[in-house]
Amino acid sequence: MSKKDNTTIIEEKTYPLKVPVYVSKRIEADDANSFDSFAVSQENMIDLAKKHIDDYNSNPKAHVVSDYKSKTTTIGIDSIAYEDIAFNKDKCLLLRVRAYKSNLIDGFYQQQDDEGHEIRFKQKDKLCSDTYIFILYPLIVKDLVNDASEIYWHIFIYEDPSKVGAEIVKIAKLIMSQIIKAPIRNIKSDKMLADIRKYDLISKVEISLSTIGEDEEGIPEYIKNYTYKCSSKREQKISLENMSVDDAVLVFNDKDFTKWYNRRSVKFSTYNKRLFSMVQEFKDKITESFEDSFNYSIEIKESAIKDKSIFETENIKKNVEGIFASYLAATTNG
Repeated sequence: MSKKDNTTIIEEKTYPLKVPVYVSKRIEADDANSFDSFAVSQENMIDLAKKHIDDYNSNPKAHVVSDYKSKTTTIGIDSIAYEDIAFNKDKCLLLRVRAYKSNLIDGFYQQQDDEGHEIRFKQKDKLCSDTYIFILYPLIVKDLVNDASEIYWHIFIYEDPSKVGAEIVKIAKLIMSQIIKAPIRNIKSDKMLADIRKYDLISKVEISLSTIGEDEEGIPEYIKNYTYKCSSKREQKISLENMSVDDAVLVFNDKDFTKWYNRRSVKFSTYNKRLFSMVQEFKDKITESFEDSFNYSIEIKESAIKDKSIFETENIKKNVEGIFASYLAATTNG
């Protein structure tokens, strides 16, 4: 009689590796300081991007630094290494970016094996990482009638689990606007609405409403004898699934929120991973910003993160190739 095998198999922990995809503005080929109209190719787009990066790396005094909104901390791009890669016949440029945070004001470093020893950050010290990964895919639209061409980039952001999403997107936007000279596009209201109308069903709609204002309700009388300021914040979050496109258009056009709130953000997610984002702020008038991207993710084993194999070129390609194919299939019209 054999003993039962009571061995417990523990599955390795996994984390999501997110790959949001953005698109740069289209630029006339003749304006890209560059190409002779129809002579433009993916190869010389990549060569021009390399030249911009080489120029940046060779001039340490002109490095890109940006503030965080309402924060003392700054983020800077120290240097960029690049590498030619391809997905089948589609040529791309892989960027490995060394970036840093500075002006930290507070905080310290404590080594694992020496907890009694602290190194306090000074204001100009830098907290660095050299594993910000981006893949740039060049595309060209040729106008046969007018003998002209437009160039633009698709930017795949390799958001590994050790990174903060908003931070790595900020770095991507800085690189594209100030170094590659092809800013990530912001779309207009009518363009976003037209694109939303192309779908029969919106997979998910997320609405966040908030307002900050003065509110004296509940203030004790003894405090009212002093000069004081009082504010309150009210928030509401709504999540809806499988919304008809007609109702999604109603959400898009709804301005009634201004009666109760002074800020609204809305995200429309589609079945093919496309994400339309809208932020509206209301004071004396409504100000709006719109963004169009695709959001993909895959699961990564914890061991691949700890041994840093996720940053090896072949593993980056392996992790992104399925996403790359899905993205091209979803954007066949550019």
